[in-house]
Amino acid sequence: MKEFKFTKYLVYLLYDHKQVAIPGLGLFTLQRQSANQKAGEQIIIPPSYSIHFQQDSNFFIDDSFIKKLRTYQPSISKKEYLDYANEIINTLEKEKHVALGNLGNIYKSDDNIHFEEDKNVTSLLTQYLPILNLKYFSKPSSVISWLDLKLASLPHTFWTYGLPLVLMGLISLALFKSYHITNIETLKIDKSEIKETPSVIVDSTASNDTLKVMYDKIDSLIDDIEDVQIDSIGTNSNGEVIRRCVIITGAYRSSKYRDLMIDKIKISGYTVYTNEVNGLTRVGLQFECTDATLKSTLEKVRRNITSDAWSLDDKQG
Repeated sequence: MKEFKFTKYLVYLLYDHKQVAIPGLGLFTLQRQSANQKAGEQIIIPPSYSIHFQQDSNFFIDDSFIKKLRTYQPSISKKEYLDYANEIINTLEKEKHVALGNLGNIYKSDDNIHFEEDKNVTSLLTQYLPILNLKYFSKPSSVISWLDLKLASLPHTFWTYGLPLVLMGLISLALFKSYHITNIETLKIDKSEIKETPSVIVDSTASNDTLKVMYDKIDSLIDDIEDVQIDSIGTNSNGEVIRRCVIITGAYRSSKYRDLMIDKIKISGYTVYTNEVNGLTRVGLQFECTDATLKSTLEKVRRNITSDAWSLDDKQG
């Protein structure tokens, strides 16, 4: 399956700006459905998202769209993106199918174009929102049911940023008030109880001797560490060496996209690995492996998580 140059940035555009445009093909829009109550049941379904595709062969992009795309790929030009769009359209004409990475798949039959979204992408936005069951309330009134529905329909930014900020503000206010009261009680000490603090003379020679002892201990510890060698975990029944392996799936400056990749790795059933390198957070997965299982796992990760995955054994640093 062919991987296009800018495909991996499309889902970022969709999350941040709610729209992705491919000139000559059409417009992809992230749509939000509000929370709703199942008919005849006391269950409130949380909000959800879906990707809507509007086919339009005459659709073109302006400079503002390229400016948004440069947030993720600073060196891109408008011509490069138009060439990329033409490549997608030509592939769709020849093969009748184009995969747009995590966004989904496009199929063409005669003159009709059908888009099939990747449900994992949209479910990441609402996967932690709870399904409310009103049967656990004692005869909820219509007002309570209406209020629950409205609260559940609030945008995820409120639950992610707004509510935690309000709670942190209340906690900070309570701590400040407690600290203020403590200071007032301390100042009530009778001045007659305050005694002059005796002067302390520091012997510079003694301080230098103490520093020398500390440096000698640090040098000794470093020498001990250099003698330690980390061996492999062991061998399996076939005599193959088993070791700890790490596959890197991406490096992120933004915590938003880092957390999305971490969630995706957890959903796939792997143990998450993170490491800070040059101001970026490397994200990947760690596991016990042999040479054979490392290769097969790397291929599986490239198919199911990201085609840019690589083994830390191959690219150290």
